[in-house]
Amino acid sequence: MEASTFDELKDNLRTQDYELKQYLELIEHLEHLEKIAIRKKHKSEQINIQLKISVSSCYLLFYNIIEHVCRESFLLVDASICEHTQDYSFLNLHLKGEYLKRIRQITLKPGIFDLLKNNILINAIKELKIDKKDLFNGNISNKIISAQLGKFGITNFKPDINTNGGADLDRIKQIRNELTHGEKSFVEMQQELKSSAQIEDEWERVRTYLEDLIEVCDQAIHQRYFLADSCDE
Repeated sequence: MEASTFDELKDNLRTQDYELKQYLELIEHLEHLEKIAIRKKHKSEQINIQLKISVSSCYLLFYNIIEHVCRESFLLVDASICEHTQDYSFLNLHLKGEYLKRIRQITLKPGIFDLLKNNILINAIKELKIDKKDLFNGNISNKIISAQLGKFGITNFKPDINTNGGADLDRIKQIRNELTHGEKSFVEMQQELKSSAQIEDEWERVRTYLEDLIEVCDQAIHQRYFLADSCDE
């Protein structure tokens, strides 16, 4: 679900939140069935395996939502800079440096040096837009997110106790990578995980983290933080 505005991205997150909670209800139902079977001393191996696989799969859903929100947030920031900046000279010093770094990291297209020599017009900035394929590779963590925000010069994103300081993202990344790389089976992984109630608490912290991230990026663009002081409106 690509987002063209931050409001649309917020709507996407609300939809994903609803769908995830439906999935958590399914896990709760399987937990309930397993408890009934245990009480009746008819423990079902099938229900037990289904429950373990469902719990582990939940973390793949977590990670996909995290990657979606982070990717779209950063692409929207980058696109807004291109849209609202008339000239390279209008950018603040931090972003001027960031765009020069990008120039060194890419294969330059014909004519881009001419643009750079001529006051580095907005056309040059558009040539240097972020490629979403280069943003993440299964490695999203609080540290990676903070680093990417830092490249934009956004420094006021401070995960707090309500989001566990962003530590949940590191745990989710580790679980996701162990599952997708086949280091552990879904059944094996579940033995290290939590109940549906604890997982839901974990998701609430992650959702709050993502909501805060969207808000910080949205406010930064709204305030035209990327412009040099002399060009502020």
